[in-house]
Amino acid sequence: MDDRRYVVLDVETTGSSPKKGEKIIQFAAVVWENGRISERFMSYVNPLKPIPAFIEELTGISTEMVEGAPVFSDIAADICRLLDGASFVAHNVHFDLSYVQAELEQAGYPRFMGSIMDTVELSRLMFPSFESYKLSELCRELEILHDRPHQADSDAEATAEIFGLILSRLEKLPLVTLKSLRKLSEAFISDLDEVLEEIIERKGDFPSTASGNRTEVFGSLAFSPVFTRKEEPLPEKASQPDFSELFLRMEESISGYEERNHQQQLMLSVYEALANREHLLAEAPAGTGKSIGLLIPSLKYALETGKGFIYSTHTVTLQNQLLEKDLPLAEKILGKRIKAAVLKGESHYICPHKFELALMEKDDNYDSNLTKSQLLIWLQETETGDADELNIPSGGRMLWERIHHDHLSAHPDNPYRDRSFYHLARKKAEQSQVVIVNHALLLNDAANGRQQLPDTEEILIDEAHHLERIAGDQWGVRLEYASIHAWLQRIGHLYSDNLLAAAAGWFENNSEKGYDLCLELDVLLKEFSEELDEFFTALHSTVLRKKKTSGNWVSYTVDELVLEDPYWQAIGELADRIRFYILDLTSIMKKQKQLLSHMELPLKVQTRMNEYFSIAEKLQKAGEAVSLLFSTGASDTAGWIEVEAKGAKNAAALCSRPVAIGEMLAGSLFEKHRSVILASGTLAVNGSFDYCIRELGLADFYPKKLILPQAYDYRKQAKLFIPSDIPGIRDVSQEKYTEAAAEGIAEFVRTVKGKALVLFTSFEMLRSTQQHLKANEQLSDYTVLGQGSGAGGKGKLIKSFRQLDKALLLGTNSFWEGIDLPGEELEAIIMVRLPFAPPDQPVNSAKTKRIEREGKNGFYDFSLPEAVLKYRQGFGRLIRSGRDRGVLMVMDRRILTARYGQSFLQAVPGLEVHYKPVKELAEIAADWLKK
Repeated sequence: MDDRRYVVLDVETTGSSPKKGEKIIQFAAVVWENGRISERFMSYVNPLKPIPAFIEELTGISTEMVEGAPVFSDIAADICRLLDGASFVAHNVHFDLSYVQAELEQAGYPRFMGSIMDTVELSRLMFPSFESYKLSELCRELEILHDRPHQADSDAEATAEIFGLILSRLEKLPLVTLKSLRKLSEAFISDLDEVLEEIIERKGDFPSTASGNRTEVFGSLAFSPVFTRKEEPLPEKASQPDFSELFLRMEESISGYEERNHQQQLMLSVYEALANREHLLAEAPAGTGKSIGLLIPSLKYALETGKGFIYSTHTVTLQNQLLEKDLPLAEKILGKRIKAAVLKGESHYICPHKFELALMEKDDNYDSNLTKSQLLIWLQETETGDADELNIPSGGRMLWERIHHDHLSAHPDNPYRDRSFYHLARKKAEQSQVVIVNHALLLNDAANGRQQLPDTEEILIDEAHHLERIAGDQWGVRLEYASIHAWLQRIGHLYSDNLLAAAAGWFENNSEKGYDLCLELDVLLKEFSEELDEFFTALHSTVLRKKKTSGNWVSYTVDELVLEDPYWQAIGELADRIRFYILDLTSIMKKQKQLLSHMELPLKVQTRMNEYFSIAEKLQKAGEAVSLLFSTGASDTAGWIEVEAKGAKNAAALCSRPVAIGEMLAGSLFEKHRSVILASGTLAVNGSFDYCIRELGLADFYPKKLILPQAYDYRKQAKLFIPSDIPGIRDVSQEKYTEAAAEGIAEFVRTVKGKALVLFTSFEMLRSTQQHLKANEQLSDYTVLGQGSGAGGKGKLIKSFRQLDKALLLGTNSFWEGIDLPGEELEAIIMVRLPFAPPDQPVNSAKTKRIEREGKNGFYDFSLPEAVLKYRQGFGRLIRSGRDRGVLMVMDRRILTARYGQSFLQAVPGLEVHYKPVKELAEIAADWLKK
């Protein structure tokens, strides 16, 4: 047992920095020794200055509360006594320590000189899978009572409990893990080295795992016992109940179940398509019970044939729903245990051997050392080895790129070959009736002719409206300066600790020719790095010169630059030089690889050499991408340059994408599988699958079609509002339009007194509207949450929105779908404009040109169908159950005035339409929603 004395502190202050004259207003300390709290100390502190309003709101501590409290110098002696001979522990220790040091110094006392412990850092280390390391979030995860956040005594108490758990977990770690952590701990903020040494000394060389700690040690790593578990084989094929029996079981198994004719129709259609070896397009609106409607017939078919199938989704949310809710329900209905597996691409899984080699390297990078330490702990917990479980620092991503599984991990000499998480996942997938994947992996396999997925003949594709876009990503190219620069950094130079130095060290002792090639390569790499910087800098400045924007990401098509920019020829010459350098570099590395093919290499050397040559392969693909993007006349490809306007001067990317993705999907997906079921809530445009069939390349396969009617009564549950007093979007400037839209939004939500999701088609318009809303005094009691405004990602914004009574949530593309806010959590959606994609967006522009070359209309045959589908997706956020009620306000009057407006009105039939000034619409909404 650790017999050290720890003082766990927390301070509340008037601001963020003692250097700016900010002062402590509350000091609390908890003494932790012998595994428990032995002493507590708390005092308010008079800062001799007013407490700012925002601090009072955050902490609940007012100026009046501290007026009669002691000044810090009055309690400084007590604090010094507490800290004498103890370790200083705090959550974000540098913040609390900086204040204590400043106040002690001003009071005439010596600064604290002992060891420190940061529970933020230690929590990251010991709980590597936690989503957040904020004190309140940690307490929630660890079930620690923390009833008064931002009160120093409550914060200190909670921090002490967390610290005690961390110490307890450290005690239980296997000896091999402790020894590895000890080596890494020198890079930490926390002075953990002495604690680790004491634990190591107590454990001695006895059992490598503590009693009750379920880990298995192999080599220098400790694992969860996942590799020694026996998997049951896939059951033999067996007859299954007919559908009438299954429908009865569904009625018995689902609480509150009412007979769903539409869901039953979906189930029968899916089963017939599988049995008849047909492809099926199925539109199943919200409320149909789509997931179960797809799963039951597919599992019935799988059990009858003894074969598994692939279920592909777009979102992690749906994958989790399948595993946690839908599959257990399906087991109950079918009366059979179902074997299911989630499978991801190789790069998601750790390669233990590569990780062990990385542990042996000297590394001064803080993020890298913290990540290594997290991985040591995580390996004892994970049963998947999947990086998605981890919350690693951003700098740790570069480490992961080096240690994830790839084809080299299967080398016969790899000592961890039988502890491959990727092969474990593959094996489990091959022994499962349903293999859950995402669209990216499904299409990556198709695009690259790989065999990461089990060889199945049937595929279910849910959320299929994403398929064409993700296919474009997989068949397309994106080449960023940052990526190539990272590869070159990893190769390094002759006098670094990186790959070129390692290769040179080996060749120097074993091949004079190989070493000479390293010398040549060292010179070329330096020249190439300079050329690369110049090339991407030229791309960055050229695009920004051509296209001014207030946004951050700007794109410009290569075709436009070829035609319009006088500097383009010079950039083309730079591109040629880049390609020639890549040819020279990869040629040298190929010669070195050939030399090594005749040598016996130790596994450690071979692993590093494999990484070295894998970068050569990446460079070769980069050269091919540059050639493709700078070739002319590729009418079947959209090519563009994307730059980060507010980023570094070389923050640019070369991008390309085939325009006709359907041809690729036809040849690599639909031809190669007997039955592909494509389902979504939004696949049809005005009752027709023609657009979807053309885009996905299904025309020659004559797929079955099923469009189920909407499950909800939109006439009773929703209303469509169109303001008559907002100017036409084509009649005024964008700034004037967003100003008017913001006024209308403010008027509407102030009257309705609820929350609203506000949808945009561009970040630029979102930011402008957000500024107007925040400046609007009518919304002083509203919280305006905006995507991309620094308030967190999509999940965090939605979580904040849920917790607020009065809030506006502003979002673009990803917010038009995948949001589930039922009932009173969301009663109003506002579309600031109809969701037409920007016509100058490179892929849209290329598609439009291609369609027009075929003699069709780019607007009616592409832009309009895409916008209608997005409109339906946006509306789908509003009504999530038969009990929901809500209003959709479309501020863009073209929905009524333009000839194509009917396409939007017909897309969600049954809605009652109101065309009035905003104030009247708000009153109608407020009255209707109350009823």
